[in-house]
Amino acid sequence: MKQNLLAIYTKFNVNNRAPFFDGLVAFVGDEEVIFSKYISRNLLIGVENFKASDYILGHSDDFFEAGISYYIDVFPDLNDRQKCEQVIALICRMANFMITKICPSCKDTNLILYTPSSREQIYEFCEECLYIGLDGEYIEVDEELFPANRRQVEEYGCEM
Repeated sequence: MKQNLLAIYTKFNVNNRAPFFDGLVAFVGDEEVIFSKYISRNLLIGVENFKASDYILGHSDDFFEAGISYYIDVFPDLNDRQKCEQVIALICRMANFMITKICPSCKDTNLILYTPSSREQIYEFCEECLYIGLDGEYIEVDEELFPANRRQVEEYGCEM
């Protein structure tokens, strides 16, 4: 697991994120037995179906170059659970689409578009206070949420 993941990390290119993203997704599929010990089945299945072409990669406030460098540095100290959680989080963060709207709850950060696995709704989500909104109203959601895909972002009316 270790060498394969480090090989993917060292190929990160900020100007061409798609091969890196698809490489991480393929890695999750290849190491599904390990990931299934630590990641919920619904999240794992959802992530394994991600394709770079379906998302607007890197449209958040994350500084991926520094993050990847950090992950490489701390990698030897991580256990399997931490590695699995880190990979899933990185895939989702790369797929996130951040909008210019500020969270109405904490008023501290921009919202990200998320959707349930059914892809029927588009929710606004705040990573700071965990606010979830639909049509400007706070809601509670009990199901796993995933980053909105390219089609959903376009339907939401965001400029890319």
